[in-house]
Amino acid sequence: MATPLDVVYASGGDATIIALELQCAAWAEPIRLVDEYEDLVLGLEDGEAVLFLGSGIDYALPKANASGQQTMTFAIDNVRGDAQQLIDRALEAGDRVTMVLRTYVGANLTAPATRPLRYTVMSAAMRMAAVQLEAGFYDMLGRRWPIHFYTADKFPGIKYFS
Repeated sequence: MATPLDVVYASGGDATIIALELQCAAWAEPIRLVDEYEDLVLGLEDGEAVLFLGSGIDYALPKANASGQQTMTFAIDNVRGDAQQLIDRALEAGDRVTMVLRTYVGANLTAPATRPLRYTVMSAAMRMAAVQLEAGFYDMLGRRWPIHFYTADKFPGIKYFS
């Protein structure tokens, strides 16, 4: 089944709009940016309409190799200094910064055209008035195996096995 975004790409219709939301438990509210010249009110998945600040956003797809690392690079222009300070503070404290990427079709800004993609921000660097973020979906290589350790305190019946 084709998504609304597939139809737009196939028909050469309205342009798409990219919006980023940076979230962290340590922040009072998330940072919301849209790849436009002006601020826009965009709808979220739950129907809530929120303000996204206009900013230049560019991204590079992950390298096509067998390394297992699927990280994308995002460059955000005209980032205010307080946004960079929040990102730096969260990364230094070890708090997880999550980035949500939403794609909208230009004619319908009430909800994203596709399911939002969630990334984990791994690093951030400030260059002039732009911030460069390295973000990835999921670190499969860094994941421990097995995922669950079967110990007697979590699984009491295991103490009877030797």
